[in-house]
Amino acid sequence: MDKLSVRMADGNLAGLLARVVFVIDKQGILRYVQVAPEVTAEPDYAAVPAEVAKLA
Repeated sequence: MDKLSVRMADGNLAGLLARVVFVIDKQGILRYVQVAPEVTAEPDYAAVPAEVAKLA
């Protein structure tokens, strides 16, 4: 996960992983990243299918 830079850098939760959604294509290329604005919030999962459809 360190290669993807999803660890929180500062604050009381420093070092923990952020809530993130990745869409990676068949070639292994990262095509979409969504980071939740707050650790208490979840990403907008409803937006993901549209991003995946763009890969078709």
